[in-house]
Amino acid sequence: MSNAEKKKYDALDHRKAEFESDYLDFKAQVEGLQGALQIYVDTWFDRSLSTEYLLGLLDRFERIEGAK
Repeated sequence: MSNAEKKKYDALDHRKAEFESDYLDFKAQVEGLQGALQIYVDTWFDRSLSTEYLLGLLDRFERIEGAK
């Protein structure tokens, strides 16, 4: 179960500051994941691999739903 599903407050209630804090935490986690993924991909391109292999790797990442 994700942290968002565990929350019991109404995210649309503007009087509650909890959502803003949780949203900022979520954005920071997403940015961290994007950075880690970028480092992972960069390490593959630092290796002596064929262009065909690297294009295949990029193709696999493009197939990930919502990655664009």
